Amino acid sequence: MEDENPLRDKGYTDHPEVQRDLMIQAAIARKLPPNFLIHLHEIESPITKDSPNPRLAVGKPLKSKNPLDKGKPARGIMQFIPSTAADYGIDPHDVKQSVDAAAVMASKNLNALRREFPGLSKENLLFLTGIAHHSGAGSVISAGGVPDKPGAIDYATKLRRIQEQEKATMREAIKPLLPASPKPRGAAAQPMKKGSIYDIQQMFGSTGEYVPGVDVFSRG
Repeated sequence: MEDENPLRDKGYTDHPEVQRDLMIQAAIARKLPPNFLIHLHEIESPITKDSPNPRLAVGKPLKSKNPLDKGKPARGIMQFIPSTAADYGIDPHDVKQSVDAAAVMASKNLNALRREFPGLSKENLLFLTGIAHHSGAGSVISAGGVPDKPGAIDYATKLRRIQEQEKATMREAIKPLLPASPKPRGAAAQPMKKGSIYDIQQMFGSTGEYVPGVDVFSRG
């Protein structure tokens, strides 16, 4: 299917909304929550006054035994270190390549973590998959969770905060639409219309995930 986004066709991937769109599409293509890469992006390469374009983000020089990485920083919107960028054959400053590789890596990490921790909930598996983007799936598996290292702990704290803030924002957004009294039960209950407020609650309230392209409002 052809890409119908005219901004992307012209290569305007420095536009924040185009970057967000690419992250959502890459996540969905790998059966990840639509907001998964957006959350990582907010930690890896946030838009700031000093760094207005995540595509050009550069991290701190690495302390590594790998000559490909030693003394070199992670780069790009998803902050790939040189050896990982080489493994995926990407230019880390190319937004689409970077987010697509991040989605592929997350899918692999999620599957590895699911095999190691079969009893974990989907929410916790996804959380650890986010940590694995920073620390690597091997480190997460060895630690049995978030590695006991300052960088990993800081990353985990930021990721939890972003997730909780998003859920709170969504709850506030739908609050004015909620009925004044609880939905009646039993004989008094009315059939629920497709596209009702309860569909919105199901989409947002329990998962905190936004599914683009889903029309949740009744058209009458």
